Amino acid sequence: MRAFAARSGAYVHVEELEADSRTLARPGVRRFLRECALSPAEAKRALEQARQVASKAGTALLRVRFEPDRTTVYVAPTGRAAPHPRERQALREPRAAEPLLEALAAG
Repeated sequence: MRAFAARSGAYVHVEELEADSRTLARPGVRRFLRECALSPAEAKRALEQARQVASKAGTALLRVRFEPDRTTVYVAPTGRAAPHPRERQALREPRAAEPLLEALAAG
């Protein structure tokens, strides 16, 4: 899953991976974290945390935020991942009209 958010002219890219315990044991998850340019220590910490979350909640969400000055990873149970504080602010800011989304939402 991919998500994009823009705020105050700064570009933020978000990559998300939802995985259960079985998937977290596969090499592809470590490759995902490595390709997100996380430090080995940060990737290891995130993977360990995701395994703990998945063992209790069934699945874990790994959300990697790429910002101009840093890359961070956040782990949460699927469905409970709150937006990053900067994402919450972006959601409150007025947006340009999005007629296609409004049409799809209206059904």
